[in-house]
Amino acid sequence: AESEKERENISEASPSEEKKEIVNKEMEKKKEESDKESENDEQKDAPKKKPRIFWGLTFIIAGIAIYLFCKWGEQFGPLYQLTTDNYQSFLGENPLVLVKFYMENCPHCLAVKNEYEQFGKYAKENIKKWKVAEMNAQEHQ
Repeated sequence: AESEKERENISEASPSEEKKEIVNKEMEKKKEESDKESENDEQKDAPKKKPRIFWGLTFIIAGIAIYLFCKWGEQFGPLYQLTTDNYQSFLGENPLVLVKFYMENCPHCLAVKNEYEQFGKYAKENIKKWKVAEMNAQEHQ
């Protein structure tokens, strides 16, 4: 009689324990699936982040290059660009300077523009002592 009762208790306990085990296994599976999904989401997001970083750095580098070109462009072109800010210091540093004062809408200034640039290029390459510059007289009075 006792062995039958124990069997009944075991058989009664077994389904509940089995149910618990099944529920635990299902919960573990769901957790593993959600972990896999979150890893997949992270992997999907990772390629999106790289182009953003790439383009961000590209724009920063381009901005720096544009700034440097504008800031020091007067030294790289055939003609030095003078302004009211750098006029006195440029003349002080360079004793032999040929400066063209021009206005953007002046037909005479436009007529000599190409020849003056060619002369500036020639002077920069062949006559190291001379500096050829121009200054917009309309903007910098």
